[in-house]
Amino acid sequence: MASTEEVDVGMEATAARLRGSSSKDVAAVRSLLKTLRNKNIRRPDLVLEFAPILLKSASQLGNEAWTVQEQLFVAALDSNDLPLANEVLARLTAKFPGSARVRRLTAMKLEAEGEFEEAISIYNSLLIDDPADTATMKRRVCIWKARKETRPRAIEELNDYLKIFMADTTAWQELGDLYLDEQQYEFAAFCYEELILAEPLNHHYINRYAEILYTTGDYATARKYFAHSLELNRDSNNRALFGLALACKALASKKGGAKPKDNGELATLAAGKLRASYKAAAPEHLPVVDAVLAKLQ
Repeated sequence: MASTEEVDVGMEATAARLRGSSSKDVAAVRSLLKTLRNKNIRRPDLVLEFAPILLKSASQLGNEAWTVQEQLFVAALDSNDLPLANEVLARLTAKFPGSARVRRLTAMKLEAEGEFEEAISIYNSLLIDDPADTATMKRRVCIWKARKETRPRAIEELNDYLKIFMADTTAWQELGDLYLDEQQYEFAAFCYEELILAEPLNHHYINRYAEILYTTGDYATARKYFAHSLELNRDSNNRALFGLALACKALASKKGGAKPKDNGELATLAAGKLRASYKAAAPEHLPVVDAVLAKLQ
C-alpha cells in the first residue's frame, strides 16, 4: 500500500502532466479526482482546476458526474467560493430534490455563510429521519467546535457518538485534540491510547501520545514512546527526534531519582540524526537546529 507521501507525489506528477498537455486526458483527470475522493484527501485547488474539465465530458461519466459535482461543491466551500458553491448546489438540488444528502450539503453551505442556527436545524431534522446518520452527527459537532463557547457541547456529543461508534478513529482523534485545546491532558491521553490500540503501527499517534506524556511531566514514559515512534519510522520522523532529545534533557535535569543509564547516549543519537536530516534536506536551517540542540546539551 502506497504511503501518503507517495500518493501526494503521484498526484502532483499527474497534475503537472495534465497541465502540460494541450488536450486533457479525460481518463487521467477522472482517475485523479477519484483518488482524491477514495483517499479522503482535501485538495480544493486540484478539484477546482480539474473537475470543470471532467464535467465537460459528463455524458461519459454516468452517475459519477453527480459525485464529481458534489466534490466540486465541497472544494468551493473549502476555498470560500460561495458563488460557485451556490451554482453547483442548484444543479444538485434540481437533480435530487429533497434528498438527505443535498439537504446536508445545503446545511454545509449555511455553515460557510455563518448561519449556524439554520444549519443546526437542518442537521436535527436529518437525525430525526435517520438517528444513525454519522456524517450529519459529525457536521453538528463541527458547528459546536467552531465557537469557543460551545466547545464543551462538541466534546459531549463526541463522547456520546463514540459510545455507539467506538471504532471510529477520526472521532477519537478529534475528541483528543479538543481535550488538548481545553488542556484536559488526562482525557486527551486516553483518546490517543484508544487510537494506538486501533492502529499500533501509526507513528503519528504515538508521537502525539508521547507529547501529551511529556506535557504532563511523565518524561520517562514519553521517552519510551518517542523511541518507539522512531522504531516505526526511522527515515522521516524529526518530530520524534526532537521529542526524544527534549525528554532526555528533562530526565537529565530532573532532581532526585535514578536516571536511565542510556539517557546520554539516546540524546546524542537524536541530536546526530537531527543534524544529518536537516543537513540533507534543509541545510539553510541547520544553524537554528544547532542552536536549539546546544540548549539541550
